[in-house]
Amino acid sequence: MARLLRSRHVEALQSPLGVLLLSLLGGGIAFVVMSSIMPDQAAAAGIYFALFVVTAHLVRSVHQLNVRGARAGETAKHPHAQDMMMSLVRSNPQSMISTEGRRDRSARDPLTGLLDRSAFKSKVEAHLSGRTEGQRNWLMFVDLDGFKQVNDQNGHDCGDTVLKICAHRLKTAAQIPSLASNDQEDAPREPVILSRFGGDEFVLFIAVEMDRNDVERMVQRMLKVVSEEIVVGQRSVAVGASIGIASSPEHGTSFGELMRAADAAMYAAKSDSSNRIVFYDQQLNVKAKKLAKLEEELHTAISKGELDFVFQPVFDLRTSRLVSAEALVRWHHPDGEVLRPAQFFEALHRARLAAPFSEWAIARIISIIAELNRRNRPIMIAANIAPQQLASLQFISLIKTHLARSDCPPKLLQIEVTEDAAMRDPAVTVQSLHKLHALGITLAIDDFGVGYSNLARLTELPLSRLKIDRSLV
Repeated sequence: MARLLRSRHVEALQSPLGVLLLSLLGGGIAFVVMSSIMPDQAAAAGIYFALFVVTAHLVRSVHQLNVRGARAGETAKHPHAQDMMMSLVRSNPQSMISTEGRRDRSARDPLTGLLDRSAFKSKVEAHLSGRTEGQRNWLMFVDLDGFKQVNDQNGHDCGDTVLKICAHRLKTAAQIPSLASNDQEDAPREPVILSRFGGDEFVLFIAVEMDRNDVERMVQRMLKVVSEEIVVGQRSVAVGASIGIASSPEHGTSFGELMRAADAAMYAAKSDSSNRIVFYDQQLNVKAKKLAKLEEELHTAISKGELDFVFQPVFDLRTSRLVSAEALVRWHHPDGEVLRPAQFFEALHRARLAAPFSEWAIARIISIIAELNRRNRPIMIAANIAPQQLASLQFISLIKTHLARSDCPPKLLQIEVTEDAAMRDPAVTVQSLHKLHALGITLAIDDFGVGYSNLARLTELPLSRLKIDRSLV
């Protein structure tokens, strides 16, 4: 114990019973050693050396204490111990909570100040494990609509500001007026737990009893405030939100079950432009289970060789000669069905496998081109890339590496980007396409005519081909 006290921050406080030595540890826990300066009285009281373990936490600005004492393996309960501990905390309350405050700050998102994913999960799990029978709680998954375009077009600094403003608006809109106006003794310390879950995603947990109508009114407030104009410097931007809602115990009693249900509802809200709020139901449960199964299977689909390409040929109408082909991915599912991208790309993105899939796809296409060229059957093959890949210098470097490794002629690889992707950030598009052009790669714009670009803008790009959208043909 002496070594413990020497190794920690120690404070001495005078008390009616003697000298208290407070040794501060992490997480709001302290060891208090009471050494009596009145040995005769102490001996008569049966206390020669007492060790108290004190935990402190903030509840409505009052420092509540739990005191446990032990002497020689026995429970030591001095009649003045509680008063003594309270006197200690009133004398120096910040000492008791300073380490807890540091721990709390480390569990928060540095940009918005909201709880991070891990801290949110811990708090929700703690509440679910202690919930009373019949209590109904709600979990809401909020995904910002249009944030990516704001971020791409205005830069990350503007995007960060938008996230901070949206976080503040959500926190304000999610307040529960009935709790703010009534001092309910049984109300939880945090009736609404709010987290930035990652990127432009926020999650809320309602830790008090609320009926569905009250929840819907809260969510409508959240949608309203989030969609209000945001002014950043000289720019005015706007975002929206899609919100999925699940309740416990109807849709799950664990954190994972509730998150999956709310996530499925959020994706349903995002896919339906007429409805930005969706409450989870059993029909969504079928889709959620199917998506979860696909996500799990996709993790091994590449390594098992289940993903591959079919090729759509392109002919010269004048000569009927095959001049190129477009690579289209297919998933040969273990159930025997051949899945098109539209059937599994949502699961691919939800499983956060888009980046490894893109790396595999470009490597596979380049290897096919190289193999055909070695067989004296050179043919240009087109590969579609996403906006994130177009803006990634790492991805461009990856293409260069695979071209060299496979001994593939760069001109036989055609990189296609959609008009919408190319025009999201014209400066980045011009820079990236020129880097690819410098490698000798053929470049094309796909689905031209459905966006907001024009032929004059295209003169800035080193394009070889322009593919007109079918709606204009």
